[in-house]
Amino acid sequence: MTDLIKKVVTSHRWIRNSLISLFVANILVLIGKDGWIEHFKNPMHYLDMLVTFISVYIILEYIDQVNLYLNKKYEWTKDTFKRIILQLLFAIIVPILLTILITFIQWEFIWHQDLFEHNYFKYEFFPQVLLILIINLFFLVVHLFKKGIPTEKDLNISRTPFIIGRKGGKKIPVQISNISAIQLKQGIVYLITFNGEEFLLSENLDHFEKTLPSSHFFRANRQFIFNREACKSFASGTNGKVNVVIFPAFDTIQVSQKRASNFRSWING
Repeated sequence: MTDLIKKVVTSHRWIRNSLISLFVANILVLIGKDGWIEHFKNPMHYLDMLVTFISVYIILEYIDQVNLYLNKKYEWTKDTFKRIILQLLFAIIVPILLTILITFIQWEFIWHQDLFEHNYFKYEFFPQVLLILIINLFFLVVHLFKKGIPTEKDLNISRTPFIIGRKGGKKIPVQISNISAIQLKQGIVYLITFNGEEFLLSENLDHFEKTLPSSHFFRANRQFIFNREACKSFASGTNGKVNVVIFPAFDTIQVSQKRASNFRSWING
């Protein structure tokens, strides 16, 4: 159920942004106007709506992209001061300037009106600034909501805090937090701990990919699943692959080209 909620919140960005833009465009077009019903009967109202919708969508999409980038590079809880400065500069000040530019182009070349003569800065500018602030708040809430919803895989770390491994004829529970990697080698699945111990496992890698918490573990290829905490370094490899060095010392693990993009998103949190 939590996976479904998270998917609804994070997917179909263009639909979400389009609906928000339509709503905001309606507000901006009708600000300061009396007789709203009469405006809906005027064909020029819909041209105004279309132009305003496109303008709002451009601003909204820009703020969305800025937030996506900053969320990966500067997490609110880890780089708070730097994130506030960058958020203020690139997600608020730049959109405000962009809004003024788009509005000027719209008034000058579509409506053939002077921005200053019609008191734009007195009546329309401040509502636009307020909406930009609200949009930023919306994306912050969405981000915190995403971070706060555990997936079904993540819940497994509390439901099943250990995996049963076999060694020397004994079955030994191994804490999930102590697992560095799970490796398929010569048809046998091994669990490797941060202490360098190896245990035999009965299930295949597909099983552990589904059951281990995705926030902590990543399926690199057909042979390896590894813990985020085990990643010592990574670098771009040939043919779009990613080379990852994990602890304890292994030969470099190659993240397949198919999974490379997902890895970069995953490692950035």
